[in-house]
Amino acid sequence: EGKPLTIFGDGEQTRDYVYVGDVANAVFLGATFAIPPAGPVDNRSFNIGTGVGTSVLEMARLLQEAAITQASPGHSG
Repeated sequence: EGKPLTIFGDGEQTRDYVYVGDVANAVFLGATFAIPPAGPVDNRSFNIGTGVGTSVLEMARLLQEAAITQASPGHSG
């Protein structure tokens, strides 16, 4: 619709964005492989991530590029 994306804050905050297919694959692998028994500290938890931080502004730019739009992001807060 050409509406601007709303970015809260300055947009410089970073997140570790993960492709949903990679998350689904990680969940599948975690559900189908043997998990060690719990020890004194539960060592059976897993984090799923890329290890790469991407700013909200960069993600907005990438989304604009993918959507082929020139709508400028709007800032809130």
